[in-house]
Amino acid sequence: MQSMRSLGLFGVVVMAVLAGAASVKPPVPPKQQVGGGSAIPAGDPAPAEEIFRPSILGGLPAQFTTVSVKNATAQRQYFYIVLTPVSVSNPSYPHSEEIFNLGQVAFTGSFASGEGVITPTNGPMGTATQGHFFLNAGNTASFAPHLTFSANFYVNGTAGTNNSQCITDVTQGVGIGATFAEVTLNVDSRYLGGEVVDISEVNGVNALWEMTLPIPAGNLSMAPPNGHYPYFFSTSGYLFPAQTTVPNWGTFGANQLIPVPSIANNPGAAPTFSGDRNATLPYGAGHGTVGVYPFGCDNCISRDQPGCTGSYPAANLVEQTKEICQVYRAAQYQTGGNVGIILKQFPYP
Repeated sequence: MQSMRSLGLFGVVVMAVLAGAASVKPPVPPKQQVGGGSAIPAGDPAPAEEIFRPSILGGLPAQFTTVSVKNATAQRQYFYIVLTPVSVSNPSYPHSEEIFNLGQVAFTGSFASGEGVITPTNGPMGTATQGHFFLNAGNTASFAPHLTFSANFYVNGTAGTNNSQCITDVTQGVGIGATFAEVTLNVDSRYLGGEVVDISEVNGVNALWEMTLPIPAGNLSMAPPNGHYPYFFSTSGYLFPAQTTVPNWGTFGANQLIPVPSIANNPGAAPTFSGDRNATLPYGAGHGTVGVYPFGCDNCISRDQPGCTGSYPAANLVEQTKEICQVYRAAQYQTGGNVGIILKQFPYP
């Protein structure tokens, strides 16, 4: 079954976050995709947010964020890439500013013959939005887009076999649907509020992923002034509960956003896969797993329309208890760096 996100339809989440002030949770509309990865609209924020919203210069960023995909397993793996152009769900977004077919994507790396080469699966390279490529054990494929890049990645084990993206039965064990790594990078700030990344288990749990994110290093004033957006990746529900000093980051006040240098899914054991919900967050920030949509929970803290018809465990066993499923970097602070997508284990469990 084709994933909802692979159709290019994805929900939008309004970033309504105040650093150093009371946290304002963004509204959560019904998701129309695999599991949440979406760009932040630049439209009018809530009145309370408008007071603190920094000015934004329009256009694509001066420094572009790159992306890499690493096979950290001990055997060759087949990766699937699905482009999700922003203009599909936001028709006003300039088509000329985004990557909209796989002919625009070329990976670089130290490759064996055929490695890192995308094979399209829904048309020729000049029009295809879906494809697959392989990486040998330990190898990395890198891509340096100079346009908006919105895509998801997943693994299924066999080249050309991309028909098992959805869960069918939690008792199957290995290969229950597919777990996605999702990115929207290098956005035009006139239309979108920032970059977004997440890991989605909405369609199923079949892999362990980690995503490393650009974080300014060695900056002892990284904590933003009260009432301003931070210039690192963060999420509205992940806040310091008290004043905290973090080496190389600085001193943060209570309720300021916690920087997120990486995310990783932690589903735990089948059949419930409740590990993401029950994990302990750093800095005494509570429970959950930052940057992860848990099993079947397309609204992060609830289940609405996850897109698959399989038998999920009860939502209250897996849903997050706070809005932490996507991490963002505001458009005006797009300062490049690399988002690393790392496959840690497949198959899982």
